[in-house]
Amino acid sequence: MSLDPREKSRLFGASSLGFARQLDDGAQDMREMGLISVVARQGPALAGRTLLTCEFVSHEDRKALDSQEGDAP
Repeated sequence: MSLDPREKSRLFGASSLGFARQLDDGAQDMREMGLISVVARQGPALAGRTLLTCEFVSHEDRKALDSQEGDAP
């Protein structure tokens, strides 16, 4: 696990600042399908508030997002 929990992705401009921490391996009950993280995000649409959420991302979605974010300016 990275010591810096800042997200690399900006969700195509929807998030200006985000922090994510994956659950420990023992808490990843659906690891074969994807990974669960606790996430905090801020952005223009949130009007000064912070969104705190639990997020499941499938391996396929993560691969697609990483590929598309690599193409973003």
